[in-house]
Amino acid sequence: MKIQLQSEIVGNRLIYDAFYDYRKKSHINICTASTGVGKTYISQVKIIPQQIIEGCTKFIVTTPLTDAGAAAEKQMLRYQKRIERKLEKELGKEYIQVRVVRSISSFLDSFSDPSSIVVLCTNHDQILTGKTFGKKNKELLVQYDLTYLTEGQMFIICDEIHFGGSTESITYLGNTGTSNADYRAAMINFLAVMKDRHWVLGLTATLLHEQEGV
Repeated sequence: MKIQLQSEIVGNRLIYDAFYDYRKKSHINICTASTGVGKTYISQVKIIPQQIIEGCTKFIVTTPLTDAGAAAEKQMLRYQKRIERKLEKELGKEYIQVRVVRSISSFLDSFSDPSSIVVLCTNHDQILTGKTFGKKNKELLVQYDLTYLTEGQMFIICDEIHFGGSTESITYLGNTGTSNADYRAAMINFLAVMKDRHWVLGLTATLLHEQEGV
């Protein structure tokens, strides 16, 4: 008999159940749960396999912190075989491969085979300011998506979505107590573009005034 930790039970209810009970297309879906209930674990071990079953093949797991991106990759690799065996059983297939990559160029290369399942574990800076082939990664991701993927084939998980999550200067002032005329919510604006074709899930323990979670 499998014994579930209390934190996993709470995490399932606040993240997995909340997302699938209330998710909306063309929205940035936000789930909020306290630190320690396993937001990253639930999103990787429960939500990613479910989305593969629903037809998603390209996944982006991004966080504002570089070390957190590396930790997400390490955790995803730890559960990779478990996820593959679970999918083989549920889909009745002999072999399923889920690749985990840190390089955006490797992730983009996989788009030439839309059926290949690839999880990119990265951080916001690599998406927003990093470049591949001399072009900004965020622009390439949009371009490759439109060229190779069908609607709903990608799934984006944005951890700590409250970080830089305001899109209006007045909300920035309310959240931080200071004004910044040059402030641009680059990640939220990127997600706002991607949500029109794909599922986007934001995770946080601390919602901002402008954000409304499920």
